[in-house]
Amino acid sequence: MLSNEQSRDTRALLTLLCITFMQLLVTACTPPSPEAFYRATKQFKLEKHQIKGHTFPMIYYTRGLQPGIDNLHVYLGGDGLPWLDIMTFAEDPTPRNPLVLELMNQDDSPALFLGRPCYQGFYDTPPCDYYYWTAGRYSPEVVNNMRDAILQLVKKYNVKNLTLIGFSGGGALATLLANDLHQTTTVVTIAGLLDTTAWTELHNYSPLNGSLNPVEQAPLKKHIRQIHLTGNRDENIPASIIRDFLDKQYKVENP
Repeated sequence: MLSNEQSRDTRALLTLLCITFMQLLVTACTPPSPEAFYRATKQFKLEKHQIKGHTFPMIYYTRGLQPGIDNLHVYLGGDGLPWLDIMTFAEDPTPRNPLVLELMNQDDSPALFLGRPCYQGFYDTPPCDYYYWTAGRYSPEVVNNMRDAILQLVKKYNVKNLTLIGFSGGGALATLLANDLHQTTTVVTIAGLLDTTAWTELHNYSPLNGSLNPVEQAPLKKHIRQIHLTGNRDENIPASIIRDFLDKQYKVENP
């Protein structure tokens, strides 16, 4: 049973996400470099921090966070630009589209954006390798490193509850992280990549060997609320991919 405060928070978040998701549907082509992402961090006056997990250093952005947070919204971005073409991996995979930062900027709740290992300027920092933003973008090493970072942030800000919000590939990470973070109460995905095998087969992409596939993992714990937003005309991550993930969640809970 949700408290009145939790219900209001959920309704406000869902309204915000729906508005931003509609903006996503009309977004033009993304710029060829990550400069738009970095400009957005300055435009929104976000504070840049560095944190190190078990293996990789990462960047996270905040605005005015103070210890003692009842519910922290953690935003996880998309895959950025893993490949330049079918034969050439990108040197810097940092997202070209600052959509998730724009969403976080409209969120009145305590929030932060957590970058991925080897993104935001760490692409040439050992042990980073293009594997970690191509085939291994959801590898156990990546997921475990992000989990460790979030646990450090939970301790730093004395967080009671977590809401994980992921766009595209960030949706995959949100679902992969949720069960291992006992503070998680809500998972939200926006055009979430929740079945990597179905996605690579649909587009004839190389399989993400070494990566975890959300649909193949244990269902999320029953106390975790799930909100998954998708577009019926999304040709990159069609609704069928998300529906397969949800079918598994429902069938396990209701055999």
